[in-house]
Order: sequence, then C-alpha cells, then structure tokens
Amino acid sequence: MPVVVIRLIYLLACQAFRWLALLARSNASKDIEILVLRHQLCPILLPIVVMR
Repeated sequence: MPVVVIRLIYLLACQAFRWLALLARSNASKDIEILVLRHQLCPILLPIVVMR
C-alpha cells in the first residue's frame, strides 16, 4: 500500500511540473507543438478518411 501512495505522489508532482512548464512557455512554442502534433496525426488519419 505505501508503494501506491508514493507512486501517486510522484505522478501528481510530475503533472504539476508539466503544468508549470506549460505556463512558462510562450504562445509561439505552443502553436508550433500543435502544428507538429497535427503533422504526426496526418498519416494516421489519412487511411480513415480514404476508407469512408
């Protein structure tokens, strides 16, 4: 049981640091990340669109 609690605290701390890092980033870097993620999704979604 203590291992589960330690893991939960660790995961919460990691998520909190991710949120802080996200707040510290500029809007331009967020926009670039969105464009990159869309580009990565394109090959995944293309076969789905073609099959319709």
